[in-house]
Amino acid sequence: DALRQKALDLGGSTAFSALEVADAMTEMAKAGWGSEQIMAGMGGVLDAAAASGESLGSVSTIVADAITG
Repeated sequence: DALRQKALDLGGSTAFSALEVADAMTEMAKAGWGSEQIMAGMGGVLDAAAASGESLGSVSTIVADAITG
């Protein structure tokens, strides 16, 4: 429930939709991140995606894999 609410909040306050945020969270979970790690790291992932111009899903996968590795 906390992740869902975070996705909705970020979707309403950033350039990304709640669905895009939720998809990014899913990619981070696939890389082995826990709920608290995802919520803590989401702001940085959103900033990186906005700065790079790449899709949020791609950036979240790259960041999560890099940090996990």
